[in-house]
Amino acid sequence: MDKSYDWDMVYYEIKSTSGDFIRLDNVIIGISNSSPTCGSSFYIVFNWGDISSTLTNDYNTNITSYMENDNQIINLSDLYNYPVWPSTGILINVDHAASQPPPGVYTCIVVMSPYKTGSDAVAVDSIQIFP
Repeated sequence: MDKSYDWDMVYYEIKSTSGDFIRLDNVIIGISNSSPTCGSSFYIVFNWGDISSTLTNDYNTNITSYMENDNQIINLSDLYNYPVWPSTGILINVDHAASQPPPGVYTCIVVMSPYKTGSDAVAVDSIQIFP
């Protein structure tokens, strides 16, 4: 992390089987450098579903024009790496997350699926450090 404005990681959701889109689940992605437990304290860098019926406040991503609903349909053409497979990536700029993580080396990624009435489990395909 260096406080730059470039992308730091990519969160890949599983592609829908019924079209060229994903159904983005409520999910929280965090980074941690606490050792040895790796999740005892962390900084949230992506929190999909913390705002209802308004535009997202995850301005450190490439999907700022979508509403933060569970199973939100997001077209593959708006995601990272389209049209090359896998094209389901959400770019995240860790340096400019709302939690304001300090510069440093983070050794762990935390993934949480927040429970909300009527929601399903999170469908993570993978998480990658941005090349």
